Amino acid sequence: MFVVGPAAGVFSAFAGLSAGALSLALTPLALIASVAIYGFEGFFFQFSAVLMLSSLGILWGIGLMRLGKFLWNLSGKYIRYNISVARGGRNV
Repeated sequence: MFVVGPAAGVFSAFAGLSAGALSLALTPLALIASVAIYGFEGFFFQFSAVLMLSSLGILWGIGLMRLGKFLWNLSGKYIRYNISVARGGRNV
């Protein structure tokens, strides 16, 4: 009972951040679509913006991988703590 609420919140936040990083990393696809539809008008501005956003998404994804490993270890400790509390091993 104590595990479900915080675990769902952490998982949802991590999933949302991952979706944001993935969408930023896939912005070059939007540039390809824009060039196909509108031609090369304003291409250099769009290219620099896409380059910046995709770089940000890749760096954000790398940071989320490290955060994911940390959260995985932390959630394991949290589950072991709740099991020990349920068994009466620790006083709260």
